[in-house]
Amino acid sequence: MKKQRPTRSYTRADGTRVSGYDSRRDVATPTHAAATPPVDNGWDSSVDRSAYATTELRPAQVDALIAGRNPAALVHVAERRNLTREHQFRIADDREMVVRHALASNPGARPDVLDQLSRDADVRVRAAALENPTCPAGALRDAYRSALEDVELKATAVAHENADAAFIRAAASDPDPVLRSTAIGRWDAPADVLALAANGDNLDRLCVAENPGAGSQLMSQLSKSAEPEIRAACAGNLLALDDETLARLETDDDARVRAVAAHSRRILDAIDERLGAA
Repeated sequence: MKKQRPTRSYTRADGTRVSGYDSRRDVATPTHAAATPPVDNGWDSSVDRSAYATTELRPAQVDALIAGRNPAALVHVAERRNLTREHQFRIADDREMVVRHALASNPGARPDVLDQLSRDADVRVRAAALENPTCPAGALRDAYRSALEDVELKATAVAHENADAAFIRAAASDPDPVLRSTAIGRWDAPADVLALAANGDNLDRLCVAENPGAGSQLMSQLSKSAEPEIRAACAGNLLALDDETLARLETDDDARVRAVAAHSRRILDAIDERLGAA
């Protein structure tokens, strides 16, 4: 009786599954090999490791990749949406800026991890954390207070959707015009901030005139401003204008203001026509 060879399953290099004995060991890998956590500490830049961002990996495999400390691999691991809190904190402590930056840009990064990354030694990592949609309000406030002369970084914090009303009020009174206009220009700026800014300097009033959340009362007030650029901004603010204010701006003394108002009127008429036809 002929002795049978042991039966095993293999996955070939082309991805096909083979049952039974296969002598082509050079192109076949036992399926049980997938249970071995990958350790990628190679430095060959020609190897495509982007699959680490999406391929299903077990926690032990992610552990092994983090332990491998290969930035070419970790930068993709850091992009994974389902990283555990422990894995995120380990990656947040990685020595390579590109790895920390990838995690700071990940929408799946946890708020407490982003809080740490918002205080990173590298400004690019800090900026990425502050731009992340899940960055917590506390980290935004801390960045605003600690960024010192970095106006761009502070403006990123002020513009973030998670900034709370108290933070917006503080930024609206900042002596720096960039930060002040960023706060006043937010569509969700508190009403008291907009009312105060409507009586401020030209830049503050222009920001209110352009803000779609300002409301018709402030538009009516600012449409009587002595500065044509502010009246023109009101004329183009379709979401805040009422018909009475628009009609007044259509007969403004300044030709540019009249042109903007006429354009707004055409847009509103076209919208009414479409709605009527529907």
